Amino acid sequence: MNPLTLEPLKDGWRCVRLGEVQETTAYFTGAVGQQRVPDSFLSDYIIPLPLIEIQQRIAVDLKEKMAQVEKLQSKTFKQQSALNSLPQAILRKAFRGEL
Repeated sequence: MNPLTLEPLKDGWRCVRLGEVQETTAYFTGAVGQQRVPDSFLSDYIIPLPLIEIQQRIAVDLKEKMAQVEKLQSKTFKQQSALNSLPQAILRKAFRGEL
């Protein structure tokens, strides 16, 4: 079995396992268009995990990214609220003769 390799990318991680597809397709059943993975293959399959240090780095990266996502969601919500109130502000100015 090929070893699991995690490659750090600029914006995250990529899991690389060369040759994995070729190895597992030998266990598939059925015709080419309707291949199935037998239960025995899935129950016996060992899923390798990266070293704990790498898992911890991934967890830190994910926490940082989630914080960024939350900040962007907050900014987006504020901008959407401002956009939604814009037509009302324009109408108020129009009725006051300020336009």
